[in-house]
Amino acid sequence: MEILKEYSDNVEQYSIDEAFVDMSETCHLFGSPVETANQIKDRVYNELGFTVNIGISSNKLLAKMASDFENGIAKVSTIADTSVMSMDQIKRATLDLSNQLGVSVTDI
Repeated sequence: MEILKEYSDNVEQYSIDEAFVDMSETCHLFGSPVETANQIKDRVYNELGFTVNIGISSNKLLAKMASDFENGIAKVSTIADTSVMSMDQIKRATLDLSNQLGVSVTDI
């Protein structure tokens, strides 16, 4: 979390190994969102020794969905509010998120 706090004061820990970082006030300091995310990803690997997935979007739900696109592969993914997603992507992301939140979802 300390690395993330170097990029924004607005860091919300979501779980033991996940967080949301609101870069809206500091994004102009570090480059584009993708450049900044790659910088964070590389720092985490170089300084802490593990890989991370980073999702970028305008809200937490879409950022979470973007980070889960290729789980297990250190990657930066983006998704815009206007992106067209397949039903399979929506279903998988919804099920993954609902499971993490402890919400039972049936008949999707």
